[in-house]
Amino acid sequence: MSKIKYTVMWEDYEGIIPISEEIRTPEEARKAALESIEELDEKGDTDTRVYVKFFRASDQQHGYLNSDMNHGITGKDWRD
Repeated sequence: MSKIKYTVMWEDYEGIIPISEEIRTPEEARKAALESIEELDEKGDTDTRVYVKFFRASDQQHGYLNSDMNHGITGKDWRD
């Protein structure tokens, strides 16, 4: 089984900020993304976008885990 690592990222006009790194499962990544959305909402921040990136070491594949829980090359904002 290939190991995949997930990272929750915030993106705004200043750039990209990794929030949670080295997450091991899609379910943990989903939970971390939803918690980060709650944190942004509590701050009143409606502009920052939330993405979950993945990296699979076995074949060096990079991509995104989207809110529909499908992996893809193109990332979609979890807040949409």
